[in-house]
Amino acid sequence: MAKRRNVRPSAFSEIFTRHREGQSGTPLAAEPSAKAVGKSADPDFVKLTCYIRKETHLNAKRKLLDHGGGQLSDLVEELITAWLKK
Repeated sequence: MAKRRNVRPSAFSEIFTRHREGQSGTPLAAEPSAKAVGKSADPDFVKLTCYIRKETHLNAKRKLLDHGGGQLSDLVEELITAWLKK
């Protein structure tokens, strides 16, 4: 077995050691008080897989970002709803 050379301990190694030993005092990450339910866990939504051209996908993402962001799934929902109303 090869010997380890003088390896400098991580700046966080003491924190991790205390946490493993139950001496941390505070959790590493604060628990959120209420979690928002994502679309994948919402029973009102279904997963849809479809194929579109790469260029169309990139252009749609760019346009969404140019107009303040948003999700592609919201755009698809809006377009399909409008098409159904015709």
